[in-house]
Amino acid sequence: ILDLSSCHGLSSAVIQFVPSGLSALSLVEMNNVTAIHMLRLPLGITILNFENSQVTDACVEIVAERLERLENLNLARCENVTDKGVRSLSRGKEGERGGRLKVLFLGETRVGDEGLGELPKGIKYLSLERRVVGGREAEWSVEGLKALNGIQMLNILGSDVKVSDVEELKLKIKNVVI
Repeated sequence: ILDLSSCHGLSSAVIQFVPSGLSALSLVEMNNVTAIHMLRLPLGITILNFENSQVTDACVEIVAERLERLENLNLARCENVTDKGVRSLSRGKEGERGGRLKVLFLGETRVGDEGLGELPKGIKYLSLERRVVGGREAEWSVEGLKALNGIQMLNILGSDVKVSDVEELKLKIKNVVI
């Protein structure tokens, strides 16, 4: 694992120096993240953490296209990530939907019901922790969460979801832990 979290002053240009055999990379609070730098990510990465970084939908699209082994992606607090970026995670090669992605953090992003409805089917853990993004409520709803078949764990901590809604979700999404 290479952890460059909170290395203030670094930009995503540092990615070009990441060893090619790396499987886990943490770039928390990375500024100036560009799609061009995503093209230089090692292809064998299985864990990628961009929490609170300036990641865009274009970056997510390149990550989804190139990192076929990716199992764990943290986009929490990446306020520039929307439904468009998340939609790209569902596009795999040869009709695959989402490849190996199992863990996804989307708390405090701009992902709404449309994006949630198109998540890869293989996602087992989804975090939508805290609903406020940039001073306003995120665009996902309890109704949108009902489409998350296959999810085993759902983190909605810090959201204004009612107990009755949680009970309804547990009935709709079989075997989910909320």
